[in-house]
Amino acid sequence: MRFTFPNGEHADLELTRGSLSIGSEAGDTVCLPSAGLLPGHARIELQPERRLCALRLAPGALAYLNARPVRSLALLRAGDVLTLNRVRVQILGSIANAPLPPAGQMGDGARPGGPRVVLRGVCGPYFGRSFGFAPSLSIGRSERADLCLDDDGLAPIQVRLHWYGDRCLVQSESNLQPAPFELNGHPLVAGWMLPGDQLRVGTARFVLEAPGLRPGRREDPHTPVRPMRSTEVAQAAVSAAPASSAVAAREAARGFNFLWLIAAAAAIAGALIALFLYAPH
Repeated sequence: MRFTFPNGEHADLELTRGSLSIGSEAGDTVCLPSAGLLPGHARIELQPERRLCALRLAPGALAYLNARPVRSLALLRAGDVLTLNRVRVQILGSIANAPLPPAGQMGDGARPGGPRVVLRGVCGPYFGRSFGFAPSLSIGRSERADLCLDDDGLAPIQVRLHWYGDRCLVQSESNLQPAPFELNGHPLVAGWMLPGDQLRVGTARFVLEAPGLRPGRREDPHTPVRPMRSTEVAQAAVSAAPASSAVAAREAARGFNFLWLIAAAAAIAGALIALFLYAPH
């Protein structure tokens, strides 16, 4: 993740592993003694497996994440804005650079996302709510939009999202701004959104969630996900038949062994009973 300082307090920082600290102490990674920060005001630790950063504040440190106050701990995503007293920090993440569909065909390959693919609100009026793709989703000021935002700076339909099987295509529907939305902190007109990425439209923020989905790398071209044809289904059934027969044979052998054990135990019990009854005393 890249940490930028829009007001120029410090040069940009790239965090690829480990952690960094922002504060007023000489030992801090970013030392800003005149910004009203505490020593070790904020420590940020990268968690690459989750594509997140963990934020820990010093006792009494003042901080806001996307304009919401932070007490002591928080998780940072690409696209977030962190404010430490008077210092504003923009967190940027990578974005997919795979080729986009032609302008007139951006929604042609969209398909329903299913119950596990959702756009979840993380800031704004839809905070905590999730929305599926069937197969598209629109965001704007109009009541006709799937997600209506009360923001005069937005177009009736600001952006439209299309689910493409392993990623989401975000497409601008507005000419009001040169960059009608942000993806992982980058202003864009159109782009691919992968699971875990953050979308900002106006003051609202959303994260794409698709548990269990393993998308390709960000530079890989999109490969449509299609259902199996009937011939493929038949071939799969034929190839599965020998495996099913083998499983059935193993189960039958296991049942035979179990019956043999029961018979042996009964014979031993009968011999012991005869021994006690008919043995000379």
